[in-house]
Amino acid sequence: MTSSAPTDLRGRSAREVVLSTLVIVAVVAGFYLLYRFRLVVFLLLIAFFLHVAITPVVNWLVGRRLPRAAAVALVYVALLLALVLFVLLVGPMLANQASDFADRIPEYYRMLRDKLIASPNYVLLRVALIAPPLPPSSGAVQTDAEELAQVATFIADAAIALRVLLVSLTIFALAYYWNLENVRAELLFLRFVPMERRKRIRAVIDEVEATVGAYLAGQLLLGLLVGAATLVAY
Repeated sequence: MTSSAPTDLRGRSAREVVLSTLVIVAVVAGFYLLYRFRLVVFLLLIAFFLHVAITPVVNWLVGRRLPRAAAVALVYVALLLALVLFVLLVGPMLANQASDFADRIPEYYRMLRDKLIASPNYVLLRVALIAPPLPPSSGAVQTDAEELAQVATFIADAAIALRVLLVSLTIFALAYYWNLENVRAELLFLRFVPMERRKRIRAVIDEVEATVGAYLAGQLLLGLLVGAATLVAY
């Protein structure tokens, strides 16, 4: 009797150590996979939020006897038209302001350096002396190195734009199929939930989608109002 108890304790302790080790390894592996595939997780989250944001409009269109696929496509077309309209209205203004700001950067730099030099503070004076003065502007013809640098910058910007386009298309495609297969995915998930808890879990899922959708709709409306006010003011 006395010898079997320590044996059971040692066996239980060994099992607890093994179980704890496996849990720690699983947690570390999970965080590693999350970091390793962070872009995939990010795309899935953005697609989920987009799906939740357009679901009320899609459901309203489906209630008007429009097929769900056509309803999602119609919402996408409306979003694309709104984006194009926004770019056409605000894009030139933003481009002009960015160009003006870029042209004035040397002037701002000279003014800041002159103020630092005129400052009685020794630290600020040392900072101004360390900062190199800008060379005088000249209308010289661009060298081959400058032209190559401009070409390299253009290629880099084109690569970034292509990547943004591919990421955007991936997000919209995921949100599209997520919206179409939402009910089927919920039913597949609820198969792993006990029968007595399925109704409660489904109610929680619907409540989360409704809450997140209302929040995103509010943020979108707020952004539209701020954008309209900014456009009118400037």
